[in-house]
Amino acid sequence: MRALLLALLLVSPSCKSKPPLTTPVEAISVKIPPEVAEKETTKTVRRVNRNVDLWQELLAQGKTTQAHSLRQSIARDVDENFDAVATVAREGEFTQLRNLAVKGLGFSRERRADARALLDTLLGDPQLTIVQNAALSLGILADPETDLTKLVALLAHGDAEVRTNAATALAKLFRVRETPRDLTPEYQVAADRLAAVLADAKHARARRAAVFAFANLHHPHMLPFLIDALEDEDVQVQIGALYGLKELADERALEPLLRYLDGDPSEAGASWAQEALTRIALVSGLAKDAGELDGLGGKTQKWREWFEKARAR
Repeated sequence: MRALLLALLLVSPSCKSKPPLTTPVEAISVKIPPEVAEKETTKTVRRVNRNVDLWQELLAQGKTTQAHSLRQSIARDVDENFDAVATVAREGEFTQLRNLAVKGLGFSRERRADARALLDTLLGDPQLTIVQNAALSLGILADPETDLTKLVALLAHGDAEVRTNAATALAKLFRVRETPRDLTPEYQVAADRLAAVLADAKHARARRAAVFAFANLHHPHMLPFLIDALEDEDVQVQIGALYGLKELADERALEPLLRYLDGDPSEAGASWAQEALTRIALVSGLAKDAGELDGLGGKTQKWREWFEKARAR
């Protein structure tokens, strides 16, 4: 026993009289049983998903600072466990768990290229829910290098949720990609299919996603679609159109905006219409600063008279 105690003291980290060992020590390999490893992987995926759900709740509550901080935390967690999450997303035994993993892939940062490639592949998965979540995750990932081809094709999918998520992803991707001045065939096809989604009277969520995709393209070719969307029965679709018209700041939208403002819109709609009119006035050079437009409010006649006088100057 005394000999054993002496040996323990000699290798104890607290023993300062003995110099550190310089001889390399081979690491001991510990094999984890497959069922235990699977449980750890499952825990990782479920933890990521809980944080994703919380992130969505924070965004819905308008707590953007907290949501941003949590998103960074999710990204670290996904990247540190990327291979495990990717394996579950690709070949997990249970569809529900696969879906949770697919949702997590959209938050990757260090492994963004790998996540993009895998999600693109999963857009062709035989499981419908996997396709739905892969489309959504490509939007969250928002990688400018994303190939739009499959997402554009999904705008004509038979499932409304797939169409909605594809349009949502495109709306986010159009924000991080530069729209070509002369629209390429790919963008023309995207516009045509988004127009079909926007015309779908049965699915308001899909129309909301489509109108924001049009808005984020920031191209004059989208003006007619945005103007038509002002007449949609859904207020959120109207607001998406107003946002797009504000971004375009095209004088051709002036009359449609005045008619919209004259049609007893919602409080939010009226506010967005005024913002769009203000930006048109500023971008066109008719107004030097927004202060010139103070007092016009939501009164159509006052706006009309102001524009007439400004043009006559």
